[in-house]
Amino acid sequence: MSIKKSLFAVTMGTLLLSGAAFAELELKPYGDAQFRLRGAHFTRDNGDDSQSAFEYSNRISWRTGVRAKVDDQLSLQFQIGNAYNAADNVSYQRNGIGSTHVHLAYGTWNPGAFFITAGIVPVNSHGPLDLLENSLNGGAAGLIGNFGAAAHDGWATRTDNSLTGIRVGVPLVNGDVKVGAELFTSVTAYRANTIGADLSVEPNANPSATLFVLDIPVSAGALKLTPQVAMVMNRLYNSADEKGDHEMGFGTSASYKVSNDLSLNFVGAYAMGNDDNTSASTTRDMSGIFLGVGGSYKAGPGTAQLEYKMNTVDNGEVDKSGITYHYIDARYAYRAHSKFSITPRFRVYLTSPEADGATSITELRPELIFTASF
Repeated sequence: MSIKKSLFAVTMGTLLLSGAAFAELELKPYGDAQFRLRGAHFTRDNGDDSQSAFEYSNRISWRTGVRAKVDDQLSLQFQIGNAYNAADNVSYQRNGIGSTHVHLAYGTWNPGAFFITAGIVPVNSHGPLDLLENSLNGGAAGLIGNFGAAAHDGWATRTDNSLTGIRVGVPLVNGDVKVGAELFTSVTAYRANTIGADLSVEPNANPSATLFVLDIPVSAGALKLTPQVAMVMNRLYNSADEKGDHEMGFGTSASYKVSNDLSLNFVGAYAMGNDDNTSASTTRDMSGIFLGVGGSYKAGPGTAQLEYKMNTVDNGEVDKSGITYHYIDARYAYRAHSKFSITPRFRVYLTSPEADGATSITELRPELIFTASF
């Protein structure tokens, strides 16, 4: 047999075997593209002077992916896109092309008694992660307790509800009331240990910062409740003294389906962190509160949604350091087609510092959003 015939036979054999394997594989591709016409009116006021300005922009969001079911125990999901919830600002030079990254890339093995999900996995905030997000992304020079404007830009906006790590879950109670336990972990800041030239001296510990998130999902009929505890171990670490400071948050989210048309939701959380062990003198003793209420109602050919969130952040080591953030979001998603919606949206952002003479900021943000999906 000639080399060409041999290669042809091998290729055809591989394709036939692959075809047999893919015949049992269930694939479900999906995706959507979203375009926004956005206005923003800003007002800044310090009690003595004030300024106002208006800006207009176009924003683009997109994502596409595939869900794959290998069998009853093994499934996978892959998704790419831009910063979907934040949306990319459109300009002539970029022509709508922003940073593309992998949103999801994970496999789930679920033999029934437990499940394991690993890769870039879905991670949702039920309050605590909204507060910890700014600290996790290294904002404000990575200062501990940097809970920031969680009500304005929380976990979903900054992470698209995913993170690289591993989750293990078990069902605890089955029946009319279902209770589970899910533990997620990820290294959020890698730190290398340095071994010196003198091998007789043990190197100081320098552990990586590690995130642990425990969810306890509970469902009972129309009610869903998810208490959540999140901790960043060794958020800061002083290798010389071999001491670390941690951040922690706890809270819960709840949703209740009143009827086929009306649903209500609530979220609340508290977080704290300080630099007692890693600073020569404590400069930060941070605490934050996060609250939110909302609901959706099917009205006519679409769905109306209304949401209010607020959060506070305060440094116990500094007088009048508190800042309160308020957020209001009202929208109506009109279903022009089963896969195409037009959504007028209006949001209000308020920033109110406690310090005397500090600048308060108000942003009014009207938008018109077009979304198509498959």
